[in-house]
Amino acid sequence: MNGNTIGPVKGALTATVCLTLMTSGWTSAATTAAGTPSWPADTNQLVFLWKNGDRVRSPSVAYDKTGTPLISYGPVARGNAIYGRHYEMLLRSGSFHANRLGDYLSAAVAKEKALSFEAFIVPPRKAPAAQGRIVSYTTASGETLFGLVQRDDKILPALKDTAAQADWKPLMTLADTRPFHLAIRCASGEVIAWRDGKEAGRIQIEADFAGWKPGELVFGDSFAGGENWPGRLEGILLYSRGQSASEVQQDAIAYAALTSVRQPVPQVRFTGTLLRRSDSETAIDPYFRALALFEYKVDKVLAGTFTGEKILVYTWTVMHKKLLPDAERPVGKPYEVVVEPFESQPQLECELQFDTFDRDFSLPVFYDVGAE
Repeated sequence: MNGNTIGPVKGALTATVCLTLMTSGWTSAATTAAGTPSWPADTNQLVFLWKNGDRVRSPSVAYDKTGTPLISYGPVARGNAIYGRHYEMLLRSGSFHANRLGDYLSAAVAKEKALSFEAFIVPPRKAPAAQGRIVSYTTASGETLFGLVQRDDKILPALKDTAAQADWKPLMTLADTRPFHLAIRCASGEVIAWRDGKEAGRIQIEADFAGWKPGELVFGDSFAGGENWPGRLEGILLYSRGQSASEVQQDAIAYAALTSVRQPVPQVRFTGTLLRRSDSETAIDPYFRALALFEYKVDKVLAGTFTGEKILVYTWTVMHKKLLPDAERPVGKPYEVVVEPFESQPQLECELQFDTFDRDFSLPVFYDVGAE
């Protein structure tokens, strides 16, 4: 990976500059290690792919209507959305935007008059108060061409020229908040949903695919905002065709294999007195968010294992160039904190990090995951 490092010294900040890749010759997504299932099973008429993994080494790929890879890039985080340690989208009170995809997606879908969507999804612990958009493909004028909405425990599809929002038909029910592989097929006047490779819903919907215009692809909200869905997404695919049940089943099995090899990271939950915190600022061009280093005296370990007296913790203090409340957390007061080892968080390598006090480099460094 190409990058430059600044700091750390007193009064400084640390950042690794990660370069977004541009390519016209992307390696096939179906290439996998020997003996493991291929994901995705079929790249025919694949329009958009976002693999789980490093957004620099394995970024999003947009394809034109002939299936030729055009550009690769990392979706842009807005609001309080961040990446998790597997580069999943933690949407929280934010969203991710896949810019510059509209022309390719619209042209492909208008030609084939069909669309399929796949993602590995972790529903939010609490359903959105009104409705949340899991994914939304919307024109600049605000017209929804395609979307998936969660209302209470139901998922509803939105397609161009379907009924008004109040009349959108429920497609499937979220039985719980466990992670699952979701696939949606929109073709031939019906929409079919699969959960972990098994059919979970089917409704009749007529959609005007031929009338699609270029739009904006957004994950976790509508393009205009105000419909946040605070769950998690990864492994995202968009096809300009209708997938078969057998293909969906293969992808579900393959993605389960990818996630099954992930190793858990030890967490520590403790109450501690804040001794020092780094100063944060919002004039951080070209960055939009930043972490700051805090030092705590560990008063009591509530869960996990930690035997030291003091601990260093990186905490999010700036999101979308706005200070978060934690940026001004009063020193000398006790707080409950949930942390994971900083070294186990590769997604933070490219993030801006404020470190503005004389730190003790013998102290262990952790990452505050409580807000996730």
